[in-house]
Amino acid sequence: MIAAPTVATGARDRWGALALNDLRDDLPALASRLAREVERGAWLDAYLLAAGLNQVVDDHLRPEIYPLDQAVEYLATRPRPSSRLIGQVLSALATAGRAVGPRRPSGARVTRWRQEVAAIVDALADAVARRSSPVGEAYPDLLAACRALVRGVEELPRALRREVIRPPACFSSFDQQPADVLRLVCEFGERSPRRRPLLVVGVRTSGSYLAPLCRAFLRADGWEQVQVLTVRPECGLTRSDRALVRSVVRRGGSALITDDPPVTGASLARVAAQLEAAGAPSESIVLLFQLFGAERPRALDRYRSVVLPSPDWAIDARFAPVGVKRDLATLLGPEADVLAVEPLPLPAPRSARSHRRALFRVSLRESPGARRIEEHVLVEGIGLGWLGARRLAAAHAVPGFRPRLFGVRDGVVYREWLAPEQKVKIDDDAQLVAAAVAAYASERRRTLPVADDISLRLAGQRPVWDVVSVITSRAFGRAWPLAKVALVDRVVKRLLRVDQPSVVDGQTDLRYWFFRDSAKRSLVKVQPLGGAASNLGLSCFDAAFDLAGATARVAQPGFARDVRQAYAELGNPRVDEERWLLYELAHLWGRQRTHPEEETELRRPCARALQRYFAAVYLHDVQARSSGPLCALDVDGVLETEHLGFPALTPASARALRALMLHGYRPLLATGRSLGEVEERCRAYGLPGGVAEYGAVTYVAGDRRARGLLPGSAAAALARLRRVLSETDGVHLDDDHRYGVRAYALDGRGARRGLRAATVDACLSRSGADGIAPILGEGQTDFMARDVDKAVGLRALVGDLGPGSPSGAARPFALAVGDTESDVPLAALAALACAPAHAPAALRLAGYRPMTMRYQAGLAQAVGLLLGHPPGTCPICRPPAMTPERRLLHALLAAQENGARSMAVQAVKLALGAG
Repeated sequence: MIAAPTVATGARDRWGALALNDLRDDLPALASRLAREVERGAWLDAYLLAAGLNQVVDDHLRPEIYPLDQAVEYLATRPRPSSRLIGQVLSALATAGRAVGPRRPSGARVTRWRQEVAAIVDALADAVARRSSPVGEAYPDLLAACRALVRGVEELPRALRREVIRPPACFSSFDQQPADVLRLVCEFGERSPRRRPLLVVGVRTSGSYLAPLCRAFLRADGWEQVQVLTVRPECGLTRSDRALVRSVVRRGGSALITDDPPVTGASLARVAAQLEAAGAPSESIVLLFQLFGAERPRALDRYRSVVLPSPDWAIDARFAPVGVKRDLATLLGPEADVLAVEPLPLPAPRSARSHRRALFRVSLRESPGARRIEEHVLVEGIGLGWLGARRLAAAHAVPGFRPRLFGVRDGVVYREWLAPEQKVKIDDDAQLVAAAVAAYASERRRTLPVADDISLRLAGQRPVWDVVSVITSRAFGRAWPLAKVALVDRVVKRLLRVDQPSVVDGQTDLRYWFFRDSAKRSLVKVQPLGGAASNLGLSCFDAAFDLAGATARVAQPGFARDVRQAYAELGNPRVDEERWLLYELAHLWGRQRTHPEEETELRRPCARALQRYFAAVYLHDVQARSSGPLCALDVDGVLETEHLGFPALTPASARALRALMLHGYRPLLATGRSLGEVEERCRAYGLPGGVAEYGAVTYVAGDRRARGLLPGSAAAALARLRRVLSETDGVHLDDDHRYGVRAYALDGRGARRGLRAATVDACLSRSGADGIAPILGEGQTDFMARDVDKAVGLRALVGDLGPGSPSGAARPFALAVGDTESDVPLAALAALACAPAHAPAALRLAGYRPMTMRYQAGLAQAVGLLLGHPPGTCPICRPPAMTPERRLLHALLAAQENGARSMAVQAVKLALGAG
């Protein structure tokens, strides 16, 4: 047995010497820094840099075929057999593309250079494992090899030189350490003969860092024949990889597979299956990995595993009071005296897959004879070596916003604890908060510039532009993977182009902002150490991304405007509406990935982002009127669409709203959506009011007045039904609906669907809810009293609006537009009732005039009938002038506003505009 290594601390005091690039360096930068770290004798940092070089070159030699591999991964989750068949075809194409390999002669040069890198990785892994430097003649040889490596970079293909490192989750996002690798290796080797050959297979990316360490520890423990291979699961094994596997198996050897802690175990299982297909018996395969928790995924049950549960990780000893006391004594210096360290309770993190953290009450004297003081100190993992130091370095670039830092030691940071009561709330001085957010982003932009936007090189790694492309490509329905590759990627890159790139924080949500003290005059921004290097990706180099992160989940009107205004007043360029919208959507996507339980409630902020955008573009110069003809507009399928995964206007419906209001009409909403959602839309679009929950409640925007219309007996019946539904397995309720009841179930992919007819009948019967009728929707089932409908609500709303509204008229509305059977009663209220082409025949039979166009294009057609010209084509309602970028985004958002038939037209517009 050999001793556990002590992790080097050389990087902790060198923040200023480290180039800051969001942990994203390309090959020349990595090679140059490797040579410097070897020259300094910083063996851990040198090893991490060399392993990063190895990962970049391995990915170049065995590449992902972007975006084929992404499409294969997506189609594999689809329920349709045709989707899986298409996925198999694409997978075969990707495999064929990889089989071609790098072109000659550059391929041979790259292969030789990679062999040189592998030799350096091997030597440095041995240095880390032995806790010592290469001795004797080995050190000059190693330094010379690193310097030769730097010179050799210039001879490599330009495409390889520009490829960017992927930070490993194991040593960056999690708190794994070399000592943990040692524990796994020792446990594996306890009963194994040392002469057997071993093949250590690392699952990239983390495997590029873990596998060489495994080999080093195995050799230090007496194993004589150990080879290393790294594999990306979606890429599979090459011919030479399979030959290596067969060679080890023929000699009676074993394959050890290592990766960071698994969630489902799918990647480990996939690589194990590939080894089996190459000829390795399942009994010769051993999995080495750490666990968040104690139970390994069931997908790995058929293989022998050596695991390290989370309580046994090496990092845990650092969070014991004795370890904290020792570290603080070292960090504070010989003059300080740490008297006592007492652990305090700390809420558990939402996810175990994050850095460890603990809270302590520390009693100390800062110098001999000084009075005793108490500090609440947060101790948190930050990442190993330069991977952690680089992330924390950004906080030092804006010292006015960071909490007091006691120091960093061996991948653990010690800082002052900010109590929950100090956390910023938007109800506090919103302008002060907005000014602080703007100043923080502005200061980072000034102090952390970079030469170019490296995120543009990160295809397949979920940079912000890629996430935005995924979100907006949904406008093309089932064709979105093709549209993304062919059109949307180019469009989004153009929309998010940044002239002065800088390193962004990436996590500026208000939950990370605190008041420095009870006076609430200044703010502190804590640095969540998962950061942009987490598995989510979201790499970006535009300071505006940090601004949008602070506003994305804030419902308060005007906060986003105040942040942008404060940022511009500091001398920064104004952020255009398009970038602001897309960055907010990217942040909300990231929030959903880290908090999947919030998926339903995050639809509202996504919808608000689009509401703010269209209001800013189309309605900023429109004045609301207190009198004028009324129009009743349904929301879902008429005014808005959900093709992006959440409700939103499209350019056609935004032009229709603008035209109605500028020509003196007063649009009112008539919808089954909740009162809160109607209130948000009225505020965003400047509408006088609306009817929510199928007529059960009216809302007047002028005085923010709501009036419920449900009879007492109906309200009681709905309350009984709500209780029965809440007790029914598999049924979920939307708490936003307070007058009616909105219920839904979830399918196998977590998407909403309506309730089964049998469930509806059973719940109505059990609740005795007489007089209550179900209303079927695409993603829910609503329940409302039979004698309450949208017409009842609209008649009441006309009276609520007061003078200037035709409350006594038989047909008080100039126009009504609806698309479902719940809109049938509106025909009797309107002089002109129109239904988009996708509406059911029941509306036509009720007196609606059918349009030839669908969805929002159908609404625009109906408004054109009323006005006598298409919306936006006369001097009165013509939209403001648009930039080329705005026209591009609108062509994208308009992809399905007339159904699938409009997609080809918009695709042509995008192709011409992006070209």
